[in-house]
Amino acid sequence: MIHSIGCRDKIFPWHLHPSQMYEMALELGISKRDLLSAVKLNEEKIEDLELQIAWSQYRAMAELLNHYGPADWSFQFGNRLTLASHGIISLAIMNCSSWRQILEILTKYKNLVTSLFFLDLEYTDTHLLMTIRPEFTREDITFKFVEIFTTVFYRSLYHITTFKELMEDNQDNICVFVKGEQPEYYKDMHEVFHNNIRWGHYAHQIRFNISLLDRDMAFSNTVAAKNMIKMLTAQLTLLPNHRGVLRELYYLFEKGLYRQEECAKHLFASVSTLKRSIAKASTTFSEELAIYRMEKACYLLGNTDINIVQLSDLLGFQDSDSFRKLFKKKLGISPSNFKEKILKKKY
Repeated sequence: MIHSIGCRDKIFPWHLHPSQMYEMALELGISKRDLLSAVKLNEEKIEDLELQIAWSQYRAMAELLNHYGPADWSFQFGNRLTLASHGIISLAIMNCSSWRQILEILTKYKNLVTSLFFLDLEYTDTHLLMTIRPEFTREDITFKFVEIFTTVFYRSLYHITTFKELMEDNQDNICVFVKGEQPEYYKDMHEVFHNNIRWGHYAHQIRFNISLLDRDMAFSNTVAAKNMIKMLTAQLTLLPNHRGVLRELYYLFEKGLYRQEECAKHLFASVSTLKRSIAKASTTFSEELAIYRMEKACYLLGNTDINIVQLSDLLGFQDSDSFRKLFKKKLGISPSNFKEKILKKKY
């Protein structure tokens, strides 16, 4: 099977986010002994600037925070992380002259920000959608890391943007969409996100108005900024581009490959090997296919004139009734009612 990253691959630089989560956990009263035991490290090891840890270690620390910390620990953590905490990609982003440039660099070199997710860009007539998708695991705790990522990203973008007034209380210009119900600390989140956040969406997304993508926001000489971007881009291209099994599946679904046997063949694996790999990601092939189909259906229903029969055929359903049944089961609303609500801007 094509090599893909997983829970035991050491892909998280300790000196970036993990060490700061460790410090936060200590401040919240979690014992050093419990933390070091969870991440299977000693005090000497965590001083190593070249230390990389696996998701299984990072997750263990996050689970301690989830169990013993406050409900909003992930939101607190996102608020304490600064743009400078992202290492080399921070230099690139701070020298970008537009949102579009930032999004292109972030999407292409997202491993320097997070190895947990991959970022997908899609355009509509009026907006750019950046969807946050899991790279190699669907464990429940990853929801907290989506909250961390969106909080850091929004705050960083707001900090370096020279047209802040266009971001404040304007969901048409920028809006963060989150799956699931709003948390008990939603009022605090509304304040940080300037009321540009909504829950109960079909996917984790950040939406940008196209009219703002190329608006100048450079703080320095434009020529110098372009040269800095070129230099850093050259360095970033030398870094490995890790892929997880969930991203591999997503790309195969995008090609219209919806059968497990087909996907296994394209990944040079047996069906049983693929099943084991997906199981390690805390999901199943059928669940991943259903999630892909529903997210793609919601996007197309909201942004194109495609009808239900055409959509069912595009997504590989035997008939439109099978599509309608799954859509209603997963989203609690029929495809036609979903489209109607989108048109009325109520969803």
